[in-house]
Amino acid sequence: MVALSRLFIDKIALTIPVQSRSLQHGITGQLQNCEENEIISRASYGDLLARYHIAYMLPLAGGRSATIQVLPRDDRMNFLRLEFNPNSRGAAQEHLFTMLRGIIHSAWPDFVSALPRARLNRLDFAIDIYGVHIDRLGVHHSTRSTWSRIFGRGGTTTGIYLGARTSKHYVAIYDKKRQAREEQNRILRGERTRMEFRSKDIGTLSALRDMPNPFELFTLLLYPPCNPLDHEHMHFLDSCRYRGAQAALYLIQNRRKRAAYRAWLSETCHVSWWHPNAIWDQRMDALQRALGG
Repeated sequence: MVALSRLFIDKIALTIPVQSRSLQHGITGQLQNCEENEIISRASYGDLLARYHIAYMLPLAGGRSATIQVLPRDDRMNFLRLEFNPNSRGAAQEHLFTMLRGIIHSAWPDFVSALPRARLNRLDFAIDIYGVHIDRLGVHHSTRSTWSRIFGRGGTTTGIYLGARTSKHYVAIYDKKRQAREEQNRILRGERTRMEFRSKDIGTLSALRDMPNPFELFTLLLYPPCNPLDHEHMHFLDSCRYRGAQAALYLIQNRRKRAAYRAWLSETCHVSWWHPNAIWDQRMDALQRALGG
């Protein structure tokens, strides 16, 4: 049986302006105190220091971490940057943003009141599709072609990217069960496909209310298992997976056969559980949960 998770944020990066020099020094000093008390660890090299002079890592359960960066190399950038996965937890299962807020609060008691001025440097909205392996999922996006598709050893699809991964907006769809096993050493029950809409430089937090619904641009099909299919339909589905259903149909020159395959797709592969507007209506709740609400 197919089921959808509620919409959630899988990664968020906030940059927050700090205009007062004394407050900047206070925050920097507080982070140094936390480092001395081994609450956080300072990065001495790497990409985290490319745009900020100082970067710290907050260790979390399962070997994960959150990032705190201060003192940008470009004066036009906001002084403080936080990047984290809201679904991660501390060693005692504390909410991650609560931990970050606790670190900064000692130097900046009004930190939470400054969040409306924060800018979303990165935001990944995600939803999990339970009971469906990615290889059975047909995906059509109205404005983005398939940029890349990743296959496993057995020839099954393990990941799909729509749009260039270097762009400000792109879509990642992947086999979450496989990823959890290989990267996190976790065993998930049942099939699970994750769909993520990844964005950069969205603007302020309030801009999220007026942000267009990215999930509305998707059309999903659920392909049947290969076992009961005849050889011809199996090859047609392989073509759909490789180049998309519309392109696969376009390659069929015989009009009657093309119409028959289109009708077969509509009848056999239609999904009734995909409701983009209902999914997108959850975005502010997802942001509130990510920020400890």
